[in-house]
Amino acid sequence: MHDKDEGQDAYQKNMKVVAVTILVMGVSIAIIIAMYLVFGHIGPTFSTGVMNTQQDELRAQYGLPPCKPVPKSLAEVPPSLRNETNLCGSS
Repeated sequence: MHDKDEGQDAYQKNMKVVAVTILVMGVSIAIIIAMYLVFGHIGPTFSTGVMNTQQDELRAQYGLPPCKPVPKSLAEVPPSLRNETNLCGSS
């Protein structure tokens, strides 16, 4: 009879660990969802805007003439793969 009680106690302790683990995972996913809702999806337009701002600031800092902006269709293509010679950032 004593062994049965010990087995049940061990089972209850293990189930408490499982319950706490599931609770931690639930809280973690809730935090991730809340952060996504607060900050939102940034997307590629943010990166394009940062790149254009940096180029403008650097061209002004080094006294280079302004250039026409890179079209949105080419903004996600690396400059070395653009095959355009009349754009800023092209080789």
